[in-house]
Amino acid sequence: MRDIYQYFVEGDDEKRLIEVLKTDMRLIQPGKIQVVNVVQEKLTDLKLRVLPEGVILVFVFDTDAGSPEILNENIKKAEQSSHVKAVYCIMQVK
Repeated sequence: MRDIYQYFVEGDDEKRLIEVLKTDMRLIQPGKIQVVNVVQEKLTDLKLRVLPEGVILVFVFDTDAGSPEILNENIKKAEQSSHVKAVYCIMQVK
């Protein structure tokens, strides 16, 4: 069985970047992309519950804005979800 990936990206620029990397260049695993700023928005139980079972979450975000506390809460919450297999973070730095 192939792993299922879900990308939570900060904005439209990151969304386009992930689309190019997965579709045009085939450098990353295919998966759904959703704009969710994980350093500013807390993940809800509903958002995690609707994910497919065994999903691997990839958070893509900037380090120059947002709250590390919210990011840590989102990572912990996602890791505790029975739907989530793993959580990976990709940080953009200037």
